[in-house]
Amino acid sequence: MNALSRRRFLQGAGGLLALGMTGGLTACGGGGTSGAEVRKTTAWIYRPEYRKAIDALVAEFAKAHPGIEVDMGYKPLAQYQTMLKTALVGGAAPDTFATNGAAGIWGDTGADNDYILPLTGKIPLDDLHPSVAKAVQYKGEVYGAPVQIFKIGVYYQKPVFEKHGVRPPTTWDELLSVSKTLTEKGVAAWSMPAQDMIMPYFFYHLAVNSIMGAGGYEELATGKRKLTDADLLPAAQLMVDMSKYFNKGYEAVAYAEGKALFAQGKTAMVIGGSSDYSGYLEINPQLNVGFMGFPTPKGGDPAALSGLSMAYVVNKKAARKDDAVAFASWLTGVEAQKVVLANLGLPSRKDVTPEGDDPRSTMMRSILQVAATPAWTDFPTTGGTSTAAYKDGAGIFSGRLSPRQFAQLLQDTIKPE
Repeated sequence: MNALSRRRFLQGAGGLLALGMTGGLTACGGGGTSGAEVRKTTAWIYRPEYRKAIDALVAEFAKAHPGIEVDMGYKPLAQYQTMLKTALVGGAAPDTFATNGAAGIWGDTGADNDYILPLTGKIPLDDLHPSVAKAVQYKGEVYGAPVQIFKIGVYYQKPVFEKHGVRPPTTWDELLSVSKTLTEKGVAAWSMPAQDMIMPYFFYHLAVNSIMGAGGYEELATGKRKLTDADLLPAAQLMVDMSKYFNKGYEAVAYAEGKALFAQGKTAMVIGGSSDYSGYLEINPQLNVGFMGFPTPKGGDPAALSGLSMAYVVNKKAARKDDAVAFASWLTGVEAQKVVLANLGLPSRKDVTPEGDDPRSTMMRSILQVAATPAWTDFPTTGGTSTAAYKDGAGIFSGRLSPRQFAQLLQDTIKPE
């Protein structure tokens, strides 16, 4: 289901608390540039908690392009889209900027309003994971330089599961049973912050995909299936049924705070993405977790969601377009993608894979091995489902919306191809 402070969740914007650190990170070239002109290009990113990883990326870029300095501005996610749109309208936007998923490519701060430059021929599509290669294309052009992909599934506390004799569930009945057992033993089974509905949306998305399977997206996108169909309605009902096992006061808990609860070991399970692992460890270096796909209704291989987590696009009005394109396209190269894997999450390239036996590499390999289903947020046809859930979906927990009404709310935003 972007993508979501990993440095300290409750200090950062992490998806979701407004910290608003800005500027300050620059990449200056190494030897051989003394006395030479160093050109500056500006960039923005919407996740201050990624600062360590982005610092490493910009430093590597400086080695490859010593004549270009990247001035990176960090903006809080909660205000990012508003800040970006204001800057674009006013002609004050940076030369390149990060997109929160694929919506930044085809949305109102992207190609639909003619704000970004096509990068066709600059991005190595054949080297990318196929789903990501598709996500950065729109109306016959390539617009995005994908930095990382995401896989969203379920993280669980291994010691908690072992202590209470439960195993990762593979069916919905087992999921309910494990949650019930942990709750009865005094463990908060789930961290499910619902104040902003981000995590519940992805829970629901995973549940629907677990019914439809990997090929179900095309049927949904073409109108052959609807979220209100009888066989898909149980996904919304499951979310309601599971709510009794969510963290105390979950309806008033924000996304970043909910993640922190899990990282601190106060809950047993959480919906999370591949790049969340680094953030959990920054809060609790001793954390021992596993990752699993979402159980299917009757058994079978649990699956995760996969899609474009973050890309960089180039402002059509960039002062130095060539330098901006150089930075964006470099992010898809092997060296940059190795930095992404080491510091951030899953790379967008197929040929950059985890190596070694350290905990991080082991976790990334295990996440890559989980089967994947398409993320709705990658496509204009279904991308509006998340906005609807964030804006009005909380009514499913208060009783204002029935499961059918919740499904209808999201279905109304789908524009069949």
